[in-house]
Amino acid sequence: MQEVLSRRLNHFADWGTPDLIVIDGGKGQLGAVLEVLNQADISIPVIGLAKRLEQIVVKTDSGFELITLSRSNPGISVLRRIRDEAHRFGVAYHTKLRKKAFLPYSAKR
Repeated sequence: MQEVLSRRLNHFADWGTPDLIVIDGGKGQLGAVLEVLNQADISIPVIGLAKRLEQIVVKTDSGFELITLSRSNPGISVLRRIRDEAHRFGVAYHTKLRKKAFLPYSAKR
């Protein structure tokens, strides 16, 4: 997670600065992302979507806060769709890499 975010931070000039970063994970993943942002001295709001109960995790001055919305809430539906699309993209990319690894050497060129 930290490596991906570090790479993304290098492209602000090309891709613009995000208004919000949504991560797939709870307190641990959110803490890792906030560590990278703090080291880079960048202030962007970050939220996590904890999978088990699909709670929104935010960092507050007093620690982490879990926000539970109704499963029918449009906001949580949008966050779920974002997460599911990220998973779909990641699985498709991983599958592509695995197929490439099994190709004979002459087919990889």
